[in-house]
Amino acid sequence: MKLFSRRFKGYLTILLIFFLFSYALLNYVNISNGGLSNNNNNNNNNGKNNKKPSDTNKQVDDLEFVKKVLRNTNESVKLDQQQQQEPQEVKKDNDDNSNNEVKRFYAIDGNGRGSINREVLKCSPRIEVEVVNSDYSRADFTYFLDMVPHRSNMDAIVDPKKKRHYYMVYAMESEPHSGGGSTWTNADFYMWYNLDLSFPEPATYFDVHSHLPDLLAPPRVEFEQKSSGDLAQLVWVLSNCNAFNRRESFVKRLMELISVDSYGFCLRNKDTHTSQRMQGNAELFTKYKFVIAIENSNCDGYVTEKLVHAVASGSIPIVAGRDNKPNYMNFMPNNSFINIYDYKTPEDLVAHLKKVASSKDEYEKYIWFKRKHNYTREQLQKMSLPEQIELAKSILGYEKERTFFDGLILKEKSENKLCKIARYLASTPSNVVEEEIKKKRRNRPDTSEACLPHGNLAKDFGL
Repeated sequence: MKLFSRRFKGYLTILLIFFLFSYALLNYVNISNGGLSNNNNNNNNNGKNNKKPSDTNKQVDDLEFVKKVLRNTNESVKLDQQQQQEPQEVKKDNDDNSNNEVKRFYAIDGNGRGSINREVLKCSPRIEVEVVNSDYSRADFTYFLDMVPHRSNMDAIVDPKKKRHYYMVYAMESEPHSGGGSTWTNADFYMWYNLDLSFPEPATYFDVHSHLPDLLAPPRVEFEQKSSGDLAQLVWVLSNCNAFNRRESFVKRLMELISVDSYGFCLRNKDTHTSQRMQGNAELFTKYKFVIAIENSNCDGYVTEKLVHAVASGSIPIVAGRDNKPNYMNFMPNNSFINIYDYKTPEDLVAHLKKVASSKDEYEKYIWFKRKHNYTREQLQKMSLPEQIELAKSILGYEKERTFFDGLILKEKSENKLCKIARYLASTPSNVVEEEIKKKRRNRPDTSEACLPHGNLAKDFGL
């Protein structure tokens, strides 16, 4: 409306100037020549001037009036131009309105599981992702599991000069148990558990918003009630008996030295618990003092739901990591887990486990952070993620636990991996996106680079 008013005012002013100028000019001509009716008289009087004093004054007045109008109009035009040159406030309002608009990204499941359109992902109040049915004309990116086809396949469908279509590849299994790493240079984005090499962000097994309450909350079952009755000190739930690192050989040796309840298909000695898998494991683990959370491979960053469920139970996790493969300090604070590689032999480890299991004071040394506040699990869960992180820093100490806070806590944003891509594309200028893609393009590290050698647990402990 303001813009319309300024334009209307301008048009009206121009019409007024034209009218007044024409009027003054007409009077000037009439007065100078005695008017059309006096033309003959002027000729008969040999060109003598017949202007009257009143007519001359009227001409001057009219001209002065026109000049005044022109001055006022000029100032008005300058004011309008100035107002048009300072639309920052109006533009800011428009920008705010545009920012309030929801940006929807379209993705295609390149693994062939996207034949039916799925429910729209509500990533944030302003970002959504919809998985569409092979509609490459409007899709922003395609995502693949483990392997990525050559770009020429996409260029044959979508003209890269008209629309930029991105490839994203993700992986959840360790390098020895998943292939396709040599095709990753065909992708633009790489998302897996590796906290440092993933781009734009990692896709881990952790939801930090749940992990921190599980970590900090008081134990679900206190020390006196753990491993009671006929329950063993340690629990293990595994079905893969042919792990790359031969963890089953190590656990078998443990079972010869200390009581271990095994509920999985591997070295099973207990009836399978009736609780649902995954969530049920955490519930089962609460009854035990220690949870064996050794992965099937010792690879850079490869830490799965085994640790997630152990932490959720409130019991002490037993893990295996050497030469930062993986570095558990990225996922847990100091003195919150037992690493078998901190002991020379299985016998040394078992001696320590028996000492901790027999003393509440020793056991509490591994859950010390759970006693440094008065928050319940429910209160912790209701906190926002930033609030949880600040509380964790105050309890654990940021400087003391920088590896933890600068690892998982900083790099895992705890949202769907498709939403991570959409948020990155929405917040990053396209030229910067292209520069970072070019800079970070690489294949996934192979097994020899990312992992300890095959059978490392058996070899390292002489089994």
